[in-house]
Amino acid sequence: MPFQEKDLFPDNYTRREILTQTLPCTVCGKQYGLSEIDDHMTTHDQSNLCYFQDVGCELEVLPGQLKEHLENEVQYHMRLLHAKVQPLAFKKEEVELWEAAKDSERENSLIRVLYEKVISLEQKSREQECQLQKYKRDFLNVEKRLEDVSLRHCFGEFLWKIDDFRAKVQVLVFFIGLN
Repeated sequence: MPFQEKDLFPDNYTRREILTQTLPCTVCGKQYGLSEIDDHMTTHDQSNLCYFQDVGCELEVLPGQLKEHLENEVQYHMRLLHAKVQPLAFKKEEVELWEAAKDSERENSLIRVLYEKVISLEQKSREQECQLQKYKRDFLNVEKRLEDVSLRHCFGEFLWKIDDFRAKVQVLVFFIGLN
């Protein structure tokens, strides 16, 4: 069942958004709302060029007839705008890649491309995990060295850390006892 005009509702939010947009006057540079720009452009008597000149309208307009020109040449202006926008649109091939595939060859190629991207992302994830583990080891080493340094200094006094102190004392006592 197709939509009918009575099924549509006015989108006031979008209307307000559009009406709050401003454009600079191509002649004087002042900012005007979209609803005011047409009337303002007709006030410039010295303007003989259509303000669609940026997209290619080269028709000269007699002073005071800009409003009439804009009303009469809507289709021409739309064609000019379309010609400018067309290169920005998606190419047919790009769109077909993302459309639902109808034959198995396209389906298989899309699955292959997606599978390759998944593999690539998994590899990046693994590399990041390895880097994170390396950074953790480096951090623990730095933390241990910092602990060793902090044990050597206590309230401005230098402290010695002697590993296996008892064994060294016993060796010393043994050598002294021999003499």
